[in-house]
Amino acid sequence: MYYVILFTIYTAIKIMNKLIFKKYTLKNKISLLQLLAFKWTYLTYAEIKEKFEWRYEQNPYNDRRPVIYVALNNEQVVGFRAFVVQLFKLGEVQYKVFNPADAIVHPDFRRMGIFSKLNETLLADLQNESKAIILNTSSNNLSTPGYLKQGWQVMDYVNRYGVKFNLFITLKYLFLHKKRNKKHFKEIRIKHKDRTYVFTQKLHIEDIVALNNQRGNITALTHIRDASFYQWRYSYQKDTYFYAYLYNKAKLEEYIIFRKSSTYQTIIEEYVLATKKTFNRLLRASFRHFDFPVIRTHVLSQPEKKMMKGIGFTMEPFWLMKAMGKIRLPFLVRPSIQEPKNEDFILNNNLDIRCADNWQLNQSAIH
Repeated sequence: MYYVILFTIYTAIKIMNKLIFKKYTLKNKISLLQLLAFKWTYLTYAEIKEKFEWRYEQNPYNDRRPVIYVALNNEQVVGFRAFVVQLFKLGEVQYKVFNPADAIVHPDFRRMGIFSKLNETLLADLQNESKAIILNTSSNNLSTPGYLKQGWQVMDYVNRYGVKFNLFITLKYLFLHKKRNKKHFKEIRIKHKDRTYVFTQKLHIEDIVALNNQRGNITALTHIRDASFYQWRYSYQKDTYFYAYLYNKAKLEEYIIFRKSSTYQTIIEEYVLATKKTFNRLLRASFRHFDFPVIRTHVLSQPEKKMMKGIGFTMEPFWLMKAMGKIRLPFLVRPSIQEPKNEDFILNNNLDIRCADNWQLNQSAIH
């Protein structure tokens, strides 16, 4: 047994020494898409290509150069680690936030340290970025120990989902086997005094951007959602998105963006509210007009948790998630410096990036 272990280690080291770790180029694309088939098993090759190009090649914040690192065995891509770049700001200071998204190692090359080496390659490149943060929203119980060894630290809040049901619509779907063709949703407009409610599958980019600029949080790291973001973020699988708007005369006052993820379930991608009361009213109307049985929302901070519970969302019980084999972990974060110290996690001498309340996040920023 001892010799088997030694031989396994020797073989892994020998293979690792042959591999080349580098930033992705178009030359690697075909081989990379073939590797992704091991991860996105539910997609056809054409669908894999479409999703990859949307998420990485069309991202407006990486200068059309995907932030992807590959491990090559000759010309074959055997390891892949990708990051989605998005912009955040703190006051007037802008930061690039690198969100680790997809990662996979070919089954024949696993347990050799390829995943860690790909992360190290990114960190080495980021030394030229003066305002960069790496926000990991997709770690799991297997990958987290490795991230912690590489300088990530946990946030102080364990995010989870809140759930809100419409009992009548749920029963209608369950017992009447009701089906709705979401591709033929007809826009609904309802006027009430000076306000207009709009339920549609049309994205009102200019109005949303103007509202986001008006409501920006200058004391937190705030996701910059400009026109480029909306033109990119909601261009993939357009027919799965539904939009609820509340206008005061001609001015947008609040909105909710939903993504239909299954027959029964809808996810809130992002929202801006005017008041808790008006937001709850818009949410209840969305259930009715969009015919949603269940709405889920990713609750990303203590203040958001308090607000969502106040309008009827039920938070996932941790014990139930654990019993179902679903472990909810806190997000991980680190500055771009290779060996960060505690003080490197503090921005402007007072904002700790490990505190979830210091981030203004939505589901739309998570990949």
